Amino acid sequence: MRKSIGAIALLSSSLVFAQTTVETAEKKDKNPAPFALKTPDFKIEPYAQLQGWAVYSMDRSAQNDGDVALDKTDPRLNLFFRRARLGFRGKPYKNLSYQISMYYDNAGHDSQASTRATTLPATSSNGSTSGGPATVGIWDSILSWKVADNSDMYHVTFGYFRPQISRESITAAFNVNSFEKAPSQNYVRQAVIGRGFGRGTGINVGGMSEGGFNYNVGVFNKVTTGEVVPTGGSGTTLGETQGSDSASLVYVGRAAWNFGDKEMDKYGLSYNINYFGKRKGLTVAINGSSQDRTPKYSANDVIGGDILFNWGAWQIDGEFFYIYKKNRGEKDYARARTGHLRGGYNFFLNNGTVLEPAVMVSGFYGEQGSDYTGRDLTVDVGLNWYLDQNRYKFYVHYVKQDGDGNNLVHKEPTGTAPAGLTSGFDYGDYAGVGLTLQI
Repeated sequence: MRKSIGAIALLSSSLVFAQTTVETAEKKDKNPAPFALKTPDFKIEPYAQLQGWAVYSMDRSAQNDGDVALDKTDPRLNLFFRRARLGFRGKPYKNLSYQISMYYDNAGHDSQASTRATTLPATSSNGSTSGGPATVGIWDSILSWKVADNSDMYHVTFGYFRPQISRESITAAFNVNSFEKAPSQNYVRQAVIGRGFGRGTGINVGGMSEGGFNYNVGVFNKVTTGEVVPTGGSGTTLGETQGSDSASLVYVGRAAWNFGDKEMDKYGLSYNINYFGKRKGLTVAINGSSQDRTPKYSANDVIGGDILFNWGAWQIDGEFFYIYKKNRGEKDYARARTGHLRGGYNFFLNNGTVLEPAVMVSGFYGEQGSDYTGRDLTVDVGLNWYLDQNRYKFYVHYVKQDGDGNNLVHKEPTGTAPAGLTSGFDYGDYAGVGLTLQI
């Protein structure tokens, strides 16, 4: 009897425990832990971007032989892929996303053309060019985490990407309405991150309020980190150094205010110019960067602002920046200033396509002692035909370039240069037809 009662009690306890366990498990399923990871979503979204150009160059000069003088090059027609991107993106976990893209730029580019290209293929005879051989490489590698489910104010982004400074720098070339991006961005990029295509490794915290305030604050390794700095002038013996930029961090910030319609519905690192009549608003932003002291610089600061105005068929954007640098051992700052202003007007055609005449003026001036000196002026006038907005467009433009000093449009020759190298150069003008495809 006692054994039977004990067995019944044991069985009852087991059933109660089992029921409690099941109920607890069900509650856990209904209320998972806030940081529990679900099964990852391996869905990948591939994308491709192509930009093909046919460009006729005029009045280009280069240091093509053994003497010091610049030599006029022949006018020429150049057919090449200005930009090519292949990438993929995804969101494997809630609030965690990634993007990776590769590039192959300037395939077929003529190093004696008037277009400004930073990555140039080797010549057919394996001769050197000023930009080095074009190669396949990483363009962007980004991991982004949205901190809160119900707020767009806090995002953490880490990887290899553009510091959030200068609207022109952080807007994709496929989305601008001039033939090429404004050259002014390159002076900002060189000062901030140390290379023309503006990417660096770092971390950024940013977000956007419901009212349209957008902010970004980041810390990046400058590309020149670890570069060897000579102790003397141009005659310094190779290997004689005073140190390196091994502690060269760059601090970057941007704050933007939207008036009227916001330029984006949610926070992101992708920007646009032409909203094809869907936006009536103004965005005003202030930007700045500062670099740690290095063996080369005791100060390297950039400060400026940018705007974007959209109203019906109109789109106007621009920016202006000051670049302040003080080399080691010098008392005064060397100052440079750069910026651009660009505008376009949409004509909406009956067949659903859009014609946009557009004009851009870009300028730079650098004092003696700046990394770039003298004057750089570019005027771009053209017509864009959008068959599917920025995803599919044709365009034809004329670009006039002029300058003096030592900068990205003109460089005074110094000494002799082997044939094929462009130690000294002066970019001329060009007319171009382009096709952009984003899929």
